[in-house]
Amino acid sequence: MKISKELANTVKQIAGMMKIAAITAPKTKGMDDIDVKIVSGEKMLALSDKMESIGKRDGIGFFIRDAGNIRNSIAVVLIGARKIQAGIKNCDFCDYMNCEENKKHNSFCTFNLIDVGIATGAAAETASKFHVDNRVMYSVARAANELLIFENDIKCFTGIPISVSSKNIYFDRK
Repeated sequence: MKISKELANTVKQIAGMMKIAAITAPKTKGMDDIDVKIVSGEKMLALSDKMESIGKRDGIGFFIRDAGNIRNSIAVVLIGARKIQAGIKNCDFCDYMNCEENKKHNSFCTFNLIDVGIATGAAAETASKFHVDNRVMYSVARAANELLIFENDIKCFTGIPISVSSKNIYFDRK
């Protein structure tokens, strides 16, 4: 479905609201561990191409399918996290003895991943409030990491492509 420039701009504004929702979502101990990027246009097409190449290279068919969804989207909201240890004594989630051991091995704190999940839910819910079609994807996040879209200390974990059409393009996927 071809959409007007005006409608595409409105959807991109909603992507900005999704970014705000993700950044302001509750986080462990108020840590500033979440970062969000919005991609569209040529950068989004490069992301789609990278997804397709990963799918072919690694034999992962759903990356190729998801790449088609990205090509038909208006924008993608990418959500990543910084490696910041929560400092919760003996939490026993990350399989290290303590936060110092976790940091020594350059690992993610489990709470960073929980924060990504909460931020992702907040962003997807914001899109839904405005009836913007969306789908949380891992595949687009992996491609974003290979393209180095985020700074070195941030890893992307989820991506949410968004679209507006008479039928949700993320629903009946083959």
